Amino acid sequence: MDASTAPAIGLSYQIDLSNGRQIVMQTHVAQDVDGKELDQLLDRIGRAVERQRLHYENVSKKEALEKLLEQQTRQYDSFNADFMRLEEEREIRERQFAQSGRKGEYKTPANEEQNRRNARITLVKGQEDIAKTKREIEELKAVIAAFGED
Repeated sequence: MDASTAPAIGLSYQIDLSNGRQIVMQTHVAQDVDGKELDQLLDRIGRAVERQRLHYENVSKKEALEKLLEQQTRQYDSFNADFMRLEEEREIRERQFAQSGRKGEYKTPANEEQNRRNARITLVKGQEDIAKTKREIEELKAVIAAFGED
């Protein structure tokens, strides 16, 4: 059997990705391919598959971070609304106290003051978390954009 009629050897290289995705690369080589040439081909395929895997992992991470950012923003908005409500309630009580003609200054109850402090801490933490997530998304966008430039 000469080289033109000899059947080729089929090769498949498969890797599982997140979200049930897979990458499958297939090729064929002549039956009489030498080991060094076969190794070079498999190494090349392996690098290409690994590069694709990393790309899809970055895309998946970015999508997950975008969902997290939406959740963090909703949560922050809810905490901010709660804080604003606490502030409005305090202002109403201060006005009522001032209008009542009582002497001295209005003193915010200790538990209410603690709630306000906790709310402020939560808001600051929420802002920091949102900023961190946005930075991570931008970093991944840059990595993903650079993928096509290689």
